[in-house]
Amino acid sequence: MNENLLFKLFKGLLLLAAVAALYVALCVVAPELAMGLFALAVITAPWWYGAVRREGR
Repeated sequence: MNENLLFKLFKGLLLLAAVAALYVALCVVAPELAMGLFALAVITAPWWYGAVRREGR
């Protein structure tokens, strides 16, 4: 495997872990806001998926 690809994967996993930790903290501090953000993410997921696909990433 390419070293640059491994670095990108590691960076992506690190970013995902950071976002997950922030979301868990938000669930503890403000559960209603966390549920609202999750609902917003679920509702807009098809749009985000299409936007990323059109961008060619």
